[in-house]
Amino acid sequence: MSDLPTLIQQQQALQHQIATQKMVAVAEVVATMERLGLTWADFGVAPVSPVKPAAKRKIKYRDDRGNTWTGVGQRPRWLVSALEAGADMEQFRVREGG
Repeated sequence: MSDLPTLIQQQQALQHQIATQKMVAVAEVVATMERLGLTWADFGVAPVSPVKPAAKRKIKYRDDRGNTWTGVGQRPRWLVSALEAGADMEQFRVREGG
């Protein structure tokens, strides 16, 4: 019977071989599709588009220590603490162009 490290090594080698064979198979399918002029629509499926990352939100609030908040979601601790200490929300607002 093999010891655990040997079995894990064999498993990793097999997983690598499987991944390699899948890549070869996909490349062959794509090449055949291109050769025959087929598209994914011919199979009744749309190709999967990569997910577009969400747009980065503008910073709306900043303190003198560099802490920031976009104004979306729960207020951060630094802002809650400042407001509890008597600060005004407007003093942290980032002005356009400045």
